[in-house]
Amino acid sequence: MPRLLKRLVLFVLLGGLASAGAACTMVELNLGPKMAPLRERTIAGSGQAKVLLVEISGLMYESRTRPVGPPGTPRENLLSRLAEELDRARKDSKVKALMIKINSPGGSVSTADIMYHQINRYRRETGVKVVASLMSVAASGAYYAALAADRIVALPTTLTGSIGVIALKLNLAGLMNRYGVKAEAVKSAPLKDMWSPFRPASEEERRIMKGLIDEYMERFRSVVRENRPGMTSRQLEQAGRAQIFTAAQALELGLIDKLAYPDEAFEMAKKLAGLEEARLVVYHRPGAHRANFYAQSRPSGPGFMNPELLGLAMTPQLMYLWLPGLR
Repeated sequence: MPRLLKRLVLFVLLGGLASAGAACTMVELNLGPKMAPLRERTIAGSGQAKVLLVEISGLMYESRTRPVGPPGTPRENLLSRLAEELDRARKDSKVKALMIKINSPGGSVSTADIMYHQINRYRRETGVKVVASLMSVAASGAYYAALAADRIVALPTTLTGSIGVIALKLNLAGLMNRYGVKAEAVKSAPLKDMWSPFRPASEEERRIMKGLIDEYMERFRSVVRENRPGMTSRQLEQAGRAQIFTAAQALELGLIDKLAYPDEAFEMAKKLAGLEEARLVVYHRPGAHRANFYAQSRPSGPGFMNPELLGLAMTPQLMYLWLPGLR
């Protein structure tokens, strides 16, 4: 194991143990600034009608937060932010279309499913047309979320696909032995600590986990079948191999509708909504400057060395995630 990876794993392990030990006595004291309401900003176009631009970027999981402005400002939950933006858009009759900019390798099964549900419900309840604009990477759970859109477009250089499920687990037994760390547990049944990172997984645990993975994989396939009805059985089978695809390959498979840059996706959203002119607007917190299509994208790399991913690996996680670098 590379030295840097050992240090990162040890840091996560010791940090997790310290947090667990302090959980009963920790008191949170927040004297910092409070979260300010969202404000609207026009970044392109003109007219009374609006196309709202929202963003899904970085690793997708329930507890992940991002800063809302300059360093030192509060952080917000990704799911909460998406829900808040869509709720505000529901109250604005001038919002005629939604453009979702996606730059993510995916994340947890539940987070991807919730984002898909939020977007799909908004589209059904309002009748607003939705265009997903895929950026550098829109893989696995990120593509799952994009399936809620009426149209999916991608950059010529986008990587997408990776339609599959992975259960990541660190095996820290050797590292713990080296540093004299032991984990003890009192269990009501043998499987109570299933998928523990403190020991190798048993064959029974692997069998059970494979059954869970197969079930969530079938759910992913069903969402693709429902929202990409033009795909043939052969295309669906090829897409379901969990392979990553270039945008041109994804277009040939029917996973996306067109190769297009964000400004072209904006024009597509206008056309779907029957608009000759419209303003592209974003919602932002005070202090968070968003001047154009490309502002505020914070992609998280899909590799195993991502510290956020090491934290996820400390607890059982089923993920719609493109994760290169593991055997």
